[in-house]
Amino acid sequence: MLYDSLGRAVHVLNETAYFIWQRCDGQHTIKEIIQEASSICKVPEEEVRTDIGDCVSTFREKGLLKD
Repeated sequence: MLYDSLGRAVHVLNETAYFIWQRCDGQHTIKEIIQEASSICKVPEEEVRTDIGDCVSTFREKGLLKD
């Protein structure tokens, strides 16, 4: 779970969203996250690219990430 103290909201993340969240630390690029997820799941990058992009977009829309 993530707690947004400014918005006073709790966000419950599934395992995949948590994996992505952990890597949204300013040290990993989206491309690196996609490559790592692809490697772990043993699927082509194309199969995870959209889902990871959507998840990061949702984090941004909810104000959980800054550019």
